[in-house]
Amino acid sequence: MNPLGNWEEFARALLNVRPVVPTSCDDYVTTYNLAAGDQVPTLQERLVGEAKSWWSCYRVMEVEYAKFKELLRNRWDSPSTRTALLIKLYIDKQRVTESVGTFLENKYRLFQ
Repeated sequence: MNPLGNWEEFARALLNVRPVVPTSCDDYVTTYNLAAGDQVPTLQERLVGEAKSWWSCYRVMEVEYAKFKELLRNRWDSPSTRTALLIKLYIDKQRVTESVGTFLENKYRLFQ
């Protein structure tokens, strides 16, 4: 059994956070049993913020799921992006007004 998975469940139980939602495209597609034609349209609706803005130029194209994943990885999973997240993980300190639970949850998200 994956100890990291157990930690996530434990942390969510302690923090009383919503149930686990699939975090990767493949998990989402599998969990919700999306048909091939529905995969990209469904996943693109889940994009928010900067990712949603970035995707807007691709939205009009009929991109297949494999290409969708490739584009996302090229944009959001580059070595420079990972390095920036690691720096943020190790440097960010808890703010005075931030609860311990929120601080730990944010650190955990950066770790993922």
